[in-house]
Amino acid sequence: MNGAAPVRILADGRLAAGNRLGGIAGLWARVAWSDATAIDEGALGRWLAEVDPNVASELALTPAPGPADAVAAFARVAAALMASGRSLAIVIDRETTPAGRSALVIVEEGRAVAPERVMAAAADLLAAAVAGLPAAGFRDRVADCGAPPIKAFLRYAYTLIPARLAARGAAARPALGQRGSLVGEGVGARLFLFTMGRGTGALGAAIAARKDACAALLSRFGLPVPRQLPVADADAAEAAAGAIGYPVVVKPADRSGGAGVAAGLAHAAEVRQAFARAAAVSRRIVVEEMLRGEDHRLTVIGGRMVAAALRVPPEVVGDGRRSVRALIDAVNADPQRGGSRSMLLPLVCDGETDRLLAAAGLTFASVPPAGMRVRLHSAANLTMGARPVDVTASVHPDNRAAAVHAAAIMGLDLAGIDFISPDIGRSWREIGGGICEVNREPGLLVHQVAEGGPDMAEACARHILAPAPLVPIVAVLGGGDADAAAQAIAAAMAESGLAVGLAAGRHLVAAGLRLSDPGPGDPLRVTRLVAHPAVEAVVAAVPPAAVVARGFGHGRADVALVAEPGAPDLAAATRIMAAIGAEVVDGSSPLDADLVRRIAARRPPS
Repeated sequence: MNGAAPVRILADGRLAAGNRLGGIAGLWARVAWSDATAIDEGALGRWLAEVDPNVASELALTPAPGPADAVAAFARVAAALMASGRSLAIVIDRETTPAGRSALVIVEEGRAVAPERVMAAAADLLAAAVAGLPAAGFRDRVADCGAPPIKAFLRYAYTLIPARLAARGAAARPALGQRGSLVGEGVGARLFLFTMGRGTGALGAAIAARKDACAALLSRFGLPVPRQLPVADADAAEAAAGAIGYPVVVKPADRSGGAGVAAGLAHAAEVRQAFARAAAVSRRIVVEEMLRGEDHRLTVIGGRMVAAALRVPPEVVGDGRRSVRALIDAVNADPQRGGSRSMLLPLVCDGETDRLLAAAGLTFASVPPAGMRVRLHSAANLTMGARPVDVTASVHPDNRAAAVHAAAIMGLDLAGIDFISPDIGRSWREIGGGICEVNREPGLLVHQVAEGGPDMAEACARHILAPAPLVPIVAVLGGGDADAAAQAIAAAMAESGLAVGLAAGRHLVAAGLRLSDPGPGDPLRVTRLVAHPAVEAVVAAVPPAAVVARGFGHGRADVALVAEPGAPDLAAATRIMAAIGAEVVDGSSPLDADLVRRIAARRPPS
């Protein structure tokens, strides 16, 4: 590259929760920078757009942390590489020492698959942009980080609940790969997988995964479901359609997201073609009575219907001038469907689109008259480009009750009920309609995207946290003296009846069980104790310098006991602990029995 690089990374690493960003994990880099390099923000954005439009879009949405120079640009590029559909916190500290000038850059960790590569990639991307190198040669650097290749709506959807939990003060961290999180502390800790958690019954979840089994079960309890027949081949599908009566639906019994679904089939030839498309994605195919009406998603949480959305199928509206293809392209050009934080997905065309166009006497080259609505899919799924409209306040009590009972029968504390109705404001008993599917892991975007809809991320966060008690967490700051003080506090808590997790010296013990120990000062010690389901209180001796350099290991604490007043980095460590909620206590005097009693009194309810 020509000239000096805008920033040079001197050292970098990861920070556990409980650091200068607060209760969230982050990445840090110590960098040197050059004043000789002018950063043209517009040029940087245009160059990144050639590398990956999502990264460029995130860069534009990331606020500049302080003066707009090479350090700030580096921090913003790093945040853009990890963006998860929301702005990430950034802290920059600049200092000048006899050794020279440097800056400490801390960026909240987002959803990058390989965060350890983010800082180096950010420095290389910035340098390449300034040097005007070909953008195509740097696409692999973005791909190495892992976030941008993930569809924008997935990044957004999968972080809705963890982000809201974090905002409520409950640390949520990846535990099962891209979609798993651990939330809560000690005996109140629990795993959840997007919207599946401890209240999701295994049997109900298994039945919900099979549309045929689900319909049969709900039918036994007298709930409104369409008649359904399993079929093994196209001949059987045609016969089943004749027995049920046209129009019908053909769909896989074990797939989601609208894959292989064809609705409104009115002729034998259409049924046979639909069977072939469904058979391409599954061996379990059903022919189903087509309920009359529109597609609605009714979401039930904890025995209550909390949201309802009408899902408008993917369509375009003719203007008398443009072709179907041009109308589709115009809709997909909307930033709401293609930006890095877009919540609506682009319109998708496939064999089902061809069938619907042919049935309407159209092709992609046809110019529909003004006002004509051209449907592109019979299934109203967001993945195909459907548009949701909130109808929560309009749902008739009978329809609401049917959804709640369906979730209860399935044993699901959180369920998405797909309800077909000509008018969701009138009872299914009066005008027909019914339940065509029950989803064990309902997506939230259908409600988050619908204008005026309830905040489903908040509703799910309340539901997940409702039975989750917090445990007393004590940090003892210092060196050798801290180990002795931590052991004394842990012993006093154990005498009060608490199952204690202790990190002190070479001891890492959870309720009497020795754990694999990463070593003193490693924040993973605290993380392991806080997450352990047998622990009712946590006491950890931590060197202040380790808290500053690597983080505490959890985003919350009750007490920070200062056992060694002269310890290095003590002032910075106490500021971090206070920022995550800890009461800073002078522990230089003998252990205060009243303090131990106050801490023990915070034990979670049994």
